[in-house]
Amino acid sequence: MPVHRKAKEILLSGKLGKVLSFSTTFGHSGPEHWSVDGKNS
Repeated sequence: MPVHRKAKEILLSGKLGKVLSFSTTFGHSGPEHWSVDGKNS
């Protein structure tokens, strides 16, 4: 996800100092709202 890539970029840049711990979550609305071909049901 773009937001996770940005967080990684910020962490690796050193702007926040030495980060000792980092936590993130990823969620979606469930399988009824996505498919492997990118088309919504």
